Amino acid sequence: MTDAPKKIDHGGSAFPILPPVDGTGREAVGYPYIDPGMTLRDWFAGQALPVCMQQLAAVSQNDFVELGRGYGITGKISLPDLASRLAYRQADAMIAMRNGGAS
Repeated sequence: MTDAPKKIDHGGSAFPILPPVDGTGREAVGYPYIDPGMTLRDWFAGQALPVCMQQLAAVSQNDFVELGRGYGITGKISLPDLASRLAYRQADAMIAMRNGGAS
């Protein structure tokens, strides 16, 4: 028996769009948009990514490879791949804290 994949909490839309209303206060037809845009998880990860890249650039090659393996990267480990994984880990932790818990 295999475990079902963990559902990721994306935190909702990072920049929600309020639907326009007509003179009577009714929402306009066609809302909400089919594509809500960037999720809050994506936004948080994007904010964390530069710091992750900067910190990883200072890590020794052996530690860098070890970190990559710890994040499940097989084969060649690139700075952008590892930094992205770390950034999304940070984003998940921020969403968990917003929801009153820790990851």
